[in-house]
Amino acid sequence: MDIAVKAKVDVILLALGGWPSDLNSNHKTIDVHLLDVVKAHRDILFVVASAWDGTTYKFPDWTAQENVIVVAAMTLKPATPPAEDYYSDKGGDIWAPGRDVETAFIDYGDPKYSGTYGEYLMQGTSAAAAIVAGCAAAVKLDTDTTAWPLKDRLVKKAQTNTLPKGEPRLDCLGAATP
Repeated sequence: MDIAVKAKVDVILLALGGWPSDLNSNHKTIDVHLLDVVKAHRDILFVVASAWDGTTYKFPDWTAQENVIVVAAMTLKPATPPAEDYYSDKGGDIWAPGRDVETAFIDYGDPKYSGTYGEYLMQGTSAAAAIVAGCAAAVKLDTDTTAWPLKDRLVKKAQTNTLPKGEPRLDCLGAATP
């Protein structure tokens, strides 16, 4: 993240895995460091894979900043026709697909399969956040929108009729249209 900030990127994906609670090199908790960085770089949109459910695991203060969008994951539940549902109890500002999301291919590492790559499917909020970050970057390029209006645009242009409680589901094409 620090390298991306220094490079002055427009969108940073933070798929943190298990919630970090350790200290960084300046002996600050990761939570404090993230709050400092997010507040100091209001021109960057931070797209964060949710690790919180909003009740047992509260959203950290830095996730409530105007230039942070927290992403939850949705999936399809078996139904006729298939219906969208929550991938897990992780919450957020916006939902995106989070089950069997095809990502980059992984080299098998065996010389006899040189040049052959295996499919890699990603699950959960990290996969969903990657989709939102890619959409945010594309919309940013197309509209030259700054960080917090970009977050606002993604959420306001989201679909609200697909998840059980009407949460905002990413609509990248909708966000790209004025």
